[in-house]
Amino acid sequence: MAADIFLSYDREDRERAAALARLLATEGLSVWWDRNIPPGKSFDTVIEEALTAARCVVVLWSEKSVVSGWVKAEAQEGLRRRILVPAFLDEGVRLPLGFRQSRLPISPGIWHMASPSLMRGSLRFMAY
Repeated sequence: MAADIFLSYDREDRERAAALARLLATEGLSVWWDRNIPPGKSFDTVIEEALTAARCVVVLWSEKSVVSGWVKAEAQEGLRRRILVPAFLDEGVRLPLGFRQSRLPISPGIWHMASPSLMRGSLRFMAY
């Protein structure tokens, strides 16, 4: 079953990603993130399947994730599909070059973790 939200983050931000995943789940949204890769399945195959099936890609930008090849690739796919929702975990984070010039056609804006009610409402809208 496809998740409403594919959550992209750097592994060093795992605790903050988990907190957001729990928050979104309490709002009735299904969230896929890479905490459970089934035995015998390759990481990249599982990621691609989940990313392709998701209705919305939330990318948690932080000092660590802006240099992650995986996070940038997942964000690029969300941007290509016009379902990218960027969220900043750290203040002053400079987006990777490929995302600075892009207009996010569906995303209502860039959020900070400090405004979870805005994020919940917007994600609910985008996931349906």
